[in-house]
Amino acid sequence: MEEIVTVIYLPPGFLPAERARELLRLVCDDFQWLTPARYGATIAEEAITWSGEAADRLADFYAARQRLVVEGQPSGSALLLRPDRKGQHTTLGELTWLAPAAAAADPGWRAAHVRQVLAVMQRVQSPLAVSSLAAALDSKMYREVPDVVGTRSEPTVRGYGDGLAGLFWRNYFGPPYAAMLAPHLGQLPSEVARQLDDHHWLVEPYPLPAGATTAEGRAREQELIRRIGPEFFYDFDAHQPPSRTPFSAS
Repeated sequence: MEEIVTVIYLPPGFLPAERARELLRLVCDDFQWLTPARYGATIAEEAITWSGEAADRLADFYAARQRLVVEGQPSGSALLLRPDRKGQHTTLGELTWLAPAAAAADPGWRAAHVRQVLAVMQRVQSPLAVSSLAAALDSKMYREVPDVVGTRSEPTVRGYGDGLAGLFWRNYFGPPYAAMLAPHLGQLPSEVARQLDDHHWLVEPYPLPAGATTAEGRAREQELIRRIGPEFFYDFDAHQPPSRTPFSAS
């Protein structure tokens, strides 16, 4: 089943268990991203029936293992909570939501996606979120490099601190990315870039996730990268990381 993957990056440090409990109730009860049925640390193997007590059980498991994977209904839906482990302070932590790609055909779902991702970003103080078909996401997040035998997969950027891998179906820029890019984003057509609040921008190169699979969609991505500034993005021709990020000197 084809999936839409939404990655909401987390600020450095371990996400407290109480915050994780709040997020589970928000996205499962209020936003109805999924109804949990199984959970685990890396593979969802333990059965669970969703309830208020179940949220406590998942939060306690997360606190002990510092990782959480939840699968449920609709079929193909999942949540992956992978923050920094205790004592770490990196830009690699993320909350990932997997949803059936068919959901994006519903205009109501697409509108709710914007509101809900923004709400989660605000709650966890996320600097960046991206959403895309799984294959399109992987094609920018990783590249194949020669190995002793064949090739191996290597990340293009290691977390949001290294900059932007590319543009996806939806690109949510929070602080400090929004502050860095706002002068450029404000010059883009309103149908592809809009300010969501005082601190967040959304860039949407094409209206549906499947746009990433078309020549027109890929050309639109490249046009927007040129207009925003290629220095902010991974260079796939030269295989060079972004030369500008909010965490480096301009």
